[in-house]
Parts: sequence; C-alpha cells; structure tokens
Amino acid sequence: MESNAFIVQGIALLSPASDHSGVTISFIPKSQSALAASGVIIADGSFSVTVVAGLYDIKYSKTGYQELLFVDQFINTDLTLNQIILSSKPVVHVSGNVQGNWLNTNTYMIDGNISIPIGSELVIEKGTTIQFSGFYQLDISGKLTAIGTEEERIIFTTNKTNKARGDWAGIFVRTTTDTT
Repeated sequence: MESNAFIVQGIALLSPASDHSGVTISFIPKSQSALAASGVIIADGSFSVTVVAGLYDIKYSKTGYQELLFVDQFINTDLTLNQIILSSKPVVHVSGNVQGNWLNTNTYMIDGNISIPIGSELVIEKGTTIQFSGFYQLDISGKLTAIGTEEERIIFTTNKTNKARGDWAGIFVRTTTDTT
C-alpha cells in the first residue's frame, strides 16, 4: 500500500432491510492530491476502501434508497466513518410557504426557511421526519397540527450525521388567530 493511502471503513445500513449489500460508497476528489475511489457494502453493512490522502465528498447510494452526501471530508489517516442509515422513504425538498398534509411515508428535507402563512394550515402525520439541511427555521403565522405518539414521534432534526445544538434555527410561533 502507498504511504499516502489509508483505509476508510464503516457501516452503512438500509432501512427497512436485513441484507444491507449493494450500497455503493464513492469518494469524489475535491483536491489535486485526491483520487476517485469506491467500494460496495456487504450484507452486514460493513465496508473497507483504500483511499489516497486528500479532500473528498463521500456519497452513499443504492437504487430505491435516499442518497447521502458528506462534503469536504479530509482524509490523511486510517479512518472509521460514523454509521449511516439509508432510508427507502422518498425525500421531499421544501422551502418557502408550506401548507397541506405531510405524510410519514416521506422524509421532508428543509432547504430554506419555511413558513405557514396566516390563513393556511400544515398537518404533519405522526411518524414523520423533518430534516433541516442548514440553519433554517419554521415560522408559524397560520395553523400547524402535528400530533405524534410515543411509538410514532414527529421528529424535527438536522440532516447532519453528527448532530449538534444550533444545526438548525428552530420553530417560531407568531401571534395569530389560528391555533397551533
């Protein structure tokens, strides 16, 4: 193995599935020293790929599942990546004014600030996941109905693998005659 080549390993799981094989992990070069590399995950979800030192975008993909992309990952040592889960739920990208029904069969990716205007209503079904892709907020001037259960929670979160306070701006309820 070259002295500037390193082993990158980890686990990539499919949800729902028990056989996690067939996921492709691609290392997309972002610096002059980086060289394209890829590997395929085996049934237990594990992978190990030899990668030359450099800056990469790392993409996990499999037909029928959400694609995950992690940008600007610098590799200069052997590395174990955080475990990831690819979902078979379709991703709906959202920004701007919202209303209507959000279903738990989708994952909603918030790509900009969103708002429920006065006179509009957004109903979020129990078991729905809402992920913020940046420091965006939900502004409520209309009506929001979001009633989850202990078993089927409604989850507002970031799309980052290493979640931290401040990854997204929050939910703001404005003074309104509608109820939330």
